[in-house]
Amino acid sequence: LISSVVIYLVMNNYGDNDMWFLLSSGKEIVQNGIPFENPFTYISGLGIVIQQWLWCVLTWVLFDNFGGYGLFALCIVLYFLVIYLFCKIAKINGSDNVFVFMVVSLLFVTFGWFFINVRPTMVTVVLLLWQVYMMDKYMKEGDWKILLWLIPISLLEINLHSSLWSMHFLFIIAYIFPNIKNKAVKFKTKAYSIKPFLLIMIPMFLVGFINPYGIDGILYLFNSYGNELNELGIKELVSPSMNDPMGVTLWVSWLIAAYVIFRNKDKEWDSSIIYLFCGLNILGVMHARNYIYYLLGLILFIIYGIRNICFDINVKGTKIASIVFLILSMAFLVSKASIIEDEFKIKDSYDTPIKAVEYIKNAGAENSNIFTEFNGGFFEYSGIKIFIDPRPELYMEKVNGSQDIIKDYIEYLRHANSSDDYAKFLDKYNFEYLTAYKGSGFGIFMENNKDYQMVVDAEEYQLYERKDLLCSRK
Repeated sequence: LISSVVIYLVMNNYGDNDMWFLLSSGKEIVQNGIPFENPFTYISGLGIVIQQWLWCVLTWVLFDNFGGYGLFALCIVLYFLVIYLFCKIAKINGSDNVFVFMVVSLLFVTFGWFFINVRPTMVTVVLLLWQVYMMDKYMKEGDWKILLWLIPISLLEINLHSSLWSMHFLFIIAYIFPNIKNKAVKFKTKAYSIKPFLLIMIPMFLVGFINPYGIDGILYLFNSYGNELNELGIKELVSPSMNDPMGVTLWVSWLIAAYVIFRNKDKEWDSSIIYLFCGLNILGVMHARNYIYYLLGLILFIIYGIRNICFDINVKGTKIASIVFLILSMAFLVSKASIIEDEFKIKDSYDTPIKAVEYIKNAGAENSNIFTEFNGGFFEYSGIKIFIDPRPELYMEKVNGSQDIIKDYIEYLRHANSSDDYAKFLDKYNFEYLTAYKGSGFGIFMENNKDYQMVVDAEEYQLYERKDLLCSRK
């Protein structure tokens, strides 16, 4: 039953604006190899680091062969891998029962379903959980060779999602940091040697250089952070507050944590899980996009907290209930089959401006100076050169090594005080075509701009062409 709900949620969420950038990048890599100069923008000389290059290749191959169904299946597989690894971690820590599976599944579906999409976030969650399982297994069995698995995990992360590569080392710190004496939680004496952890970090670090971009891939996270992204008002970079569900769940989780600790007040805890929980909560408070990692820490904490609670399970009754739920799930999915198929059809919108793309292609203007914002991903996927796309950090000078395009975008467009700012922006970049969101300040400015003619009037956006080009074509 839970699985059917997940499938229904994912089919409405598997793709987002970043998907088109990922597919464009994957297509470019498969056809032309790893790019070091941005192949998508008409502005020449901009360097590029596709920090999730291997993930892009995987998504493109699936999409090219199976369409939206391939990406949808990938998201579902990743979800089940996450649940499987949570249960493996629970089992090795003595929480092997149906109740644990239900808690893990319900928590992840309820609070994390919107992260089950085509972005590489979920594959990072899988790799982090895989690492936790291996580290816990080493703690229980004491065989240092188990930690050798952390080397391929590091290698996969640096190529699938390099901006989160450093988090694997932070997870190790939670296992080697000394126990801190406190009155709230009793810590177990570490019964394992921390030396293998320290040693394994050396090859983990070294394999980080085995990526197409070398040190730039390793430092991508640090180079791509800056005030520019905060000034763009990107929602996922905003800190959760009590006015949104994420902020509320943070507070609720702290109450749950206090209850679980009180329930186990006479028990001893592994300090690693407390450190992980606290560290991932700090990440969750910083940015909304880190919420998934906070959720990971919360579920791990609950798994550890309920391992001493026993439940009597009626095996026969559980099997009957499982069969009933399976039948209900299949019936639910069959009833929604038409919706699934409909969700894979691309609709004209600001993020997927099909009509604008068709017009530009019919005009033979694929290589023109075309102004795009975060909807640039669909243009690049369609083979049209763009201004910027859903990855604004690529247009920061410290990432591309050439020009601070995003700074101009913020100054002249996002912080525009008058029509003069818009006009200066248009003059500087000499745009031949522009897309504008209906009702925005820039959209209103373009409606009254005498140098441009509106050529596409869609429901969410408008496409403008410079009048001298329009006249020359006619």
